[in-house]
Amino acid sequence: MTDTGRWRTLVAPAQSSERGALASFLVGFVLEAASEVYQLTTDAGSALGSPVGYYLSLAFTVLGFYFFWRGTFTWARLPSHPDDSLARRPAWVGGALLVGGIVAVALWNVAARTVGHGNTPAPFAWIVGGVFAWAVGSFFLALRDRIAARHGSAVALAGWAAFAGSLAIAVVSGLLLGQVFFGLVVDFFTNWAALIEALGPFVAAVSPLCVPFTLIAVVYAIGLRSASSRTETLRPRRPRPQSHTGSGATGS
Repeated sequence: MTDTGRWRTLVAPAQSSERGALASFLVGFVLEAASEVYQLTTDAGSALGSPVGYYLSLAFTVLGFYFFWRGTFTWARLPSHPDDSLARRPAWVGGALLVGGIVAVALWNVAARTVGHGNTPAPFAWIVGGVFAWAVGSFFLALRDRIAARHGSAVALAGWAAFAGSLAIAVVSGLLLGQVFFGLVVDFFTNWAALIEALGPFVAAVSPLCVPFTLIAVVYAIGLRSASSRTETLRPRRPRPQSHTGSGATGS
């Protein structure tokens, strides 16, 4: 096997099992939960106050999402277990999450009496915060859908609790992100140090996600106990359909 082939196998395995996929998710949950707990209990939300902690926490987050991707990649390509849980979800769920997220962010903004704070007009801040809430909620809902249907009501309840908790945290932190969004865009092009520092309050507000990550880790740990350990060759990615423009036709 060439060096390139070994690297591809390490990043995206050609063979795995249901247990291997769930284990990848679990590693990601542990990394994310550890990162969020560290941010919650220290000043790691400040790149200037704790640069080592800040970037170490960021590295844990990136590594955690790699394991999420690896688990999803493996799970979706197991021949004995096609990932159709998301396909069964009604199409309106995503739209409802987005609209509900925007409304929830707006209501929280009014209830917290922080309308007009920050450098972004309130309606735009609500949209940015709502999109963030939609992204986080969709992520946890997909995690819950992927495993809860195979187990009892207690597992399903824990999955719903993780989803609800993540959504509440995303609404609060999404508002903070939305209120400074215009400044973040300016800092992105002019001052990266200021950009990283401006994200500090948002990073701190996101850190309670350690609780939903812990809950969903428990759900996947229960699923891991009964998962199959039989190694399978993963299905290749389905090729995209090629459109034919008639270039092969000849005129008379």
